Order: sequence, then C-alpha cells, then structure tokens
Amino acid sequence: MRVGTVVAVSCLLMAAPSAIAQNVAAFDNAGVTIGQSLAEVEAALARQGFRTARATSTYRLAPDREYVQAIRAEKDGPGSTETVVVRFDEPPSEPHAFLIWRSIDYKAGTSPTVDSYRAAVKEKAGNETYYRTDQPRIEQYVQWDKSGKTRRNIWNALASLPSSYPNPCVVAMNVTTASDAIGAKVRVPRLAGLNGNAPPEDLTPLAPHAHCASGLIASYAVPVRSTGLVANATLLLVDQVRMLDMAEKRDKWLAGLNAASIKAARDGGGKPIL
Repeated sequence: MRVGTVVAVSCLLMAAPSAIAQNVAAFDNAGVTIGQSLAEVEAALARQGFRTARATSTYRLAPDREYVQAIRAEKDGPGSTETVVVRFDEPPSEPHAFLIWRSIDYKAGTSPTVDSYRAAVKEKAGNETYYRTDQPRIEQYVQWDKSGKTRRNIWNALASLPSSYPNPCVVAMNVTTASDAIGAKVRVPRLAGLNGNAPPEDLTPLAPHAHCASGLIASYAVPVRSTGLVANATLLLVDQVRMLDMAEKRDKWLAGLNAASIKAARDGGGKPIL
C-alpha cells in the first residue's frame, strides 16, 4: 500500500485509540459527534475545511416556527471530494445532531483499499458488528448499546437482538444520498411482531427502534474487486435513541397543536340558521 493511502485513511477517520472510541460519544464523523448543538456542528465542520449551508423547514401547524432541519457541507480536497449532512432534533426539542452522513469520492491515484478502511473503522470504533460483501457495495456495521459501548459480533449476540437482519438496530439503510439524509422523514414505528421491534418492511423513513441505540454503517464502492480499491465511501452515524425521543416529543406537540386548531375552529363557528 502506498504511504499516501495510509495517510488518507488515517485523516479520514481521525483514528483514536480503540479503548477510547468504543464509546459512541467519542466517535466522530467528519469531526462531528452525536448530540452536538447547531453551533458546535458548524464550528466542527469549519475546522475540517467544509463549506456549510443550512436547510430549514416549518410545520404546517406551526408556520411561524422555522427550524434548522439539517446542515449540508462540502469540501474539495487534493485527493477527494466530500459531502456531509447533519440532521438535527426538530421542535419542540432544541437542535442537536442525531444523524451524520458523509460521502467521500476518491480521485484517481488516491483510493485506499477496502481492507485498510475496514481495519481503520474497527480500530476507531473498537468493534465490528457485521460485515458483508455479497452485494454491489461492501458494508460494515458497528452498533453501540444504550450504555454507549460497542456490541459484540452479531453471531455471538443474536439472542439479545430483536431480529437477525444484518444489524437490526441500524435501520436507516436507505439513506444513501445527501437528499435522502436531508429529506428522510423520522417517524415512530408501528410494528407488528417481536414486541413491536422488528425492522419495518419499508425502510425509506428513518424508523427508530425502542431497543436500539447508536449505529454506524460504512459502505464502500469497489468497482474492481480484485484490486480492492475504494472509489467511494459513505459513513452513516445515527443515534436511534435520540431519534425516538425527538419523534415522540414532536408528535405529541404537533398533536396538541392540531387539537387546539380544531377546537379554535369549532369555537369560532357560526350558529345554525333555521
């Protein structure tokens, strides 16, 4: 492997000793960690050399309450181009990061090997829950439990997991583009079977699970498997406990606004004409 390749992977992951990074609170994606505030995220991305822009939104029931739904960041370096999307808690919660999606396109002559990538992720995260190569993109999973510690390999822990899908607690698998990361709807799942904790059939929305915590999906595009060189890598870090808490508070708040709107309409109605 070329020296430049080693440097590229090390800089990408900002590798830390695995004893420290086993806790999800110490695991960053593009310099951003789960739970950071809006100002902290923008400052962290600026330190990494990213240009940032805010994506804002409103609720139909609260049109005067504009909130920052996401930060989109981009950077064009000598060896790669990168795009990052950070999603934030929605009102009434204060904005803190619950999802960090990052895509890196490597330029000619700078691609690391998938083996070096896999090793760097395991070193930084302190564990690997699942790894599969039987699809166009190679996928690597890491799962943290509610204590913040990395879970064991899935084959040694099936009894404690809600299902045997590759990594059942990381369900935001259809977040594959920046648009997906910005626009995906976060909902509280209504699921049958396995006490309501089975993966939903439709994975397009982000569907947090009550028994799951934080997870990382590292996905690698390796056009020529014989070389093992990565042309593109995406790193999706998501905190499903925070997602679930935020979605429940949001839905309860919006239900209250909706009930108040209905009551106001009824109270303001006219009298029957006979």
